[in-house]
Amino acid sequence: MGRPNGSWEATTGLLNCSSDDVNIITLGDFDIQYQGQSLLTVIQRSYKLLELLRYFIAFRNRRMLSETIIDDLWPDGGCSDPKNVLRVQVYRLRKVLEEMASITKSQPELCLNLTYSNGYYLFEVGTHCRLDTDIFESAIRRAESLGEKEGLISIDLYEQALTLYNGQYMDGAISNEWLIPLQNRYHRLYLQTLHRLLEKMASIELYKKIIEVYERACLIEPYEETLHLYFIQALIELGDAKGALSHYNYITSLLYKELGVKPSAAMRSLYRQIQQAMVDNHETNLILIEKKLTDNDDMAGALYCDIDYFRFLYR
Repeated sequence: MGRPNGSWEATTGLLNCSSDDVNIITLGDFDIQYQGQSLLTVIQRSYKLLELLRYFIAFRNRRMLSETIIDDLWPDGGCSDPKNVLRVQVYRLRKVLEEMASITKSQPELCLNLTYSNGYYLFEVGTHCRLDTDIFESAIRRAESLGEKEGLISIDLYEQALTLYNGQYMDGAISNEWLIPLQNRYHRLYLQTLHRLLEKMASIELYKKIIEVYERACLIEPYEETLHLYFIQALIELGDAKGALSHYNYITSLLYKELGVKPSAAMRSLYRQIQQAMVDNHETNLILIEKKLTDNDDMAGALYCDIDYFRFLYR
């Protein structure tokens, strides 16, 4: 799933962005935004130029050889003179970066800057830019550095990090080999963070919050079994055994149909909990009905009965 339209400036307290900051979005649909507006319109639909920009952002602040860039971006060797093609694309990209800097009214070195020195290209992200992956990882590190006594703070940090992840890293880019390790890394970080958040919430019985997290995360990871386990458990704990059973039937059917996966031991254990919860609820209902029927059994004296109702009972 791609990122919704608009900036993520207001989604997390970690950002502390000013209106002059440039937001670089990579966790989901790739975009560069300034004051809520995309700056990628200046590229004018040049797919090759866009891929080069993605590449430099992914390997920002590293010195890159021309040969490495060519091998990564054009591994099939389709160009007769790849070095010249790269030089032309780099020249065009510099012009784009200058135009972005003029829109944001900042010096190029404070925004996005691409230089060439001693045979190496160097792409730098300036102080006026905020990269979602940096904030994502920073929030996770801060959450993990906190002790158990600061559980609510770590939960808040985990939630803020997850808010930034809206899909595969650099979604929409050509699936070259250089991109796969980065996509796997951020996806793994996302799942680890999601599991830690749900575990912490369950430990302090924040079941309604678990449902909220599930509803967001399920749009990104619809087949992640652990996510559904926590969701079903939360429904059981909140007394919604019927909803838990309905979702159990839905997810087990979906996993089997789409992935050929049968219910795991953990899922089957939850099913037994659902059954017991429904039995307990049924017994409770019967007790309540019996109580209502017997509440007035000790009433003294005559009981008035309408003649028509008496005739019905008599018959």
